[in-house]
Amino acid sequence: MVIHSKYLRAALSAVIGYYPGYERIQDSLTIRAPYRVLVHRWKDLEHYKLNQPSSHDAEFAAATVKDIDVLLAFLAEESSDKLAAEAKRWDNPTGGTATFDLFWLLLKPGEFVYREMHGEMVPFVVSSAYRSPAGDGTSRSVYRVTLWNIHYHNNSMRRRMNQVVIYPWNGEQLISTLPVVPVRFLKGGAKAMIEAQVKYGRIHWELAKQPAYKEYNGKVVYKHGKQGGKIAGRVIVDCEGYGQFGDGPPTSFGPIRPPHVRPHHYPNQQHLKEDQLPQNLSRCSCEACGQSKQDPSPWAGFDNLDPNKDPLPANEELYFHAIGPSIAAFILSERRWAHVSIAGLGDIRPDQDAFKYLVLDPEIKLTVKAMIGKFASLDGKLAPWPSDFVKNKGEGRIFLLHGSPGVGKTCTAECAAELARRPLLALTSGDISTSMVPSAVEGALNYFLNLGERFGAVVLLDEADVYLEQRRARDLQRNGLVSIFLRALEYYRGVLFLTTNRVEAFDDAFTSRIHVALHYKRLGEEDRSKIWQQNFERLRELGGGGGGGGGGGGGGGGGGFKGGTK
Repeated sequence: MVIHSKYLRAALSAVIGYYPGYERIQDSLTIRAPYRVLVHRWKDLEHYKLNQPSSHDAEFAAATVKDIDVLLAFLAEESSDKLAAEAKRWDNPTGGTATFDLFWLLLKPGEFVYREMHGEMVPFVVSSAYRSPAGDGTSRSVYRVTLWNIHYHNNSMRRRMNQVVIYPWNGEQLISTLPVVPVRFLKGGAKAMIEAQVKYGRIHWELAKQPAYKEYNGKVVYKHGKQGGKIAGRVIVDCEGYGQFGDGPPTSFGPIRPPHVRPHHYPNQQHLKEDQLPQNLSRCSCEACGQSKQDPSPWAGFDNLDPNKDPLPANEELYFHAIGPSIAAFILSERRWAHVSIAGLGDIRPDQDAFKYLVLDPEIKLTVKAMIGKFASLDGKLAPWPSDFVKNKGEGRIFLLHGSPGVGKTCTAECAAELARRPLLALTSGDISTSMVPSAVEGALNYFLNLGERFGAVVLLDEADVYLEQRRARDLQRNGLVSIFLRALEYYRGVLFLTTNRVEAFDDAFTSRIHVALHYKRLGEEDRSKIWQQNFERLRELGGGGGGGGGGGGGGGGGGFKGGTK
């Protein structure tokens, strides 16, 4: 079909709205069967015919009505019966169904659809849908549906394009089981889903402003769509940090790649060109209407917003509905980045009694508490370690905990983090490097210490012997490791706990870097009895539920110790 009528072209300009491919209607308009854009805007044309702009004179208005009637009559003759039969299938009491040939009727640009991705329903907006050969050597065709939603990338909330291929089916298919489900056909009802997604979108917007320390219970999705299991633990939600640190520690082969070249975890979107959202409502293109004021489009102001600087679009609910329900976070227990479901996030409930149950010498316990108290996050919100100290020098607190295995060294750091209401970033030598190549160790150590400073975390490096041992004249590689570690401690600004079983082998240079050195003696019978008694007391306080942190945790609390503070 080729439309030459200036009245029809003006009318279509007024009703077309968001419909990629038809942004500008020229002197003639070619539309191929099955005339999707006309069918999708059928009701809009009927409404426009009876509600034309006041700027139209009687002659122009009458000609517009006549030509719209001709067009709609043609469409009715071509497809009215088929469309009516398909619409009847949608209202099936046992669940709406659709045929493959006419599924495009439900894929109207600007409409919300949902996809199941990694176990949750994800909202998208339809950009376009067309049929093309499957490309598998058969004669069948498929739908290629281009969608978009909003996520955080490169320091702003951006639209992310995504393409879905829908393969043909025979007969009728339940719409709720298809790869793309229009919002009205969602199981459980559209209203509840929309309300939930708007709520999650609003939370996403707020969380994107700065890192947040959260409890999480749910599934995780790692880079490149690799799905992890379900976790229950603490995470740091950090959209900006994911772009900077999301590739993990650098290796000896080079630095972290810049975030703009790292593919996102959603597939099928790397090479799709972003469409153009209309900033104003469409209007009649006739000369008389050309000077009339245009109101903003519902999609105005959706592109590339910085949550810390830019105002929200006027249509907040529509914007929040289009934001994906997952967000980037650092999984503290796994020391890696992933995407987590916003629905599974909750506020942190610090275990403020954990430190009380540590079996430690009262004087040293008081000292640790006083030194940690200086760094406590009083409002419980995540805050990076302060940088207003001596220029280019670290001014944190470095604790050395040494003694036999199983006497509570690790537990001390865990309880200190709870007391300070800060995250615990617990590392082992394996997290730093398994190769012992100095460049790899330096890169990984700086990576995790930078994260610790960014998150305002208490960092624990367990079994740090290999990095602290006395330097030897003939062991250049080990000397390099020790020098790297010394330099890192010199400039670290936060709270760092080091644990070791062999303090006698330490390099003398560490003496000036360590602020508190605590020696843990072996637990005696009295210590063990006290730990068990406190564990039972804790269980009673918790009503018989699972015990929490504290000195009774695996390995027991710290024993008494010698040593002191600096």
